Amino acid sequence: MVVAYVLGRDNKGLLIGEAARPEQRERLREVIMSHPEVEEVLELLTMHLGPNALLVAVRLDLRDDLTAAEVEQLSNRIDHELRHAVSEVNQVFLDATPRPRPRQVEQQPV
Repeated sequence: MVVAYVLGRDNKGLLIGEAARPEQRERLREVIMSHPEVEEVLELLTMHLGPNALLVAVRLDLRDDLTAAEVEQLSNRIDHELRHAVSEVNQVFLDATPRPRPRQVEQQPV
C-alpha cells in the first residue's frame, strides 16, 4: 500500500498533465518577451507529458510590420531558446494572434 501511495503521489502530476513550475513559466515568458518583435504574451500554457517532457503552447501578439519570413525566423529562434532555457521543453507551439481590440460602436447617421 505504501509503495502504491508513493508512486501515485509522485506521478499524479504526470498522469493529469501538470503545468510547469512557476519559475519555469516565468523563465519561458522572459525568453519570449526578450524579442522586440513580440508585443505581448497573451497566453502561456504548459503541460508535462512525461518526467522530462514539457509541452509549451503560446499565444502571442507580434508587431504588425513583420513579414511572413520574419515571423518564421522569429518562431524558430523562440523555439530554440525555450528548449535551451528549460531543458524539459520538447514540444513548442506558437500562435501569432493579435490581441483583441476593443469593439467600436458604429454611429448611425442622423
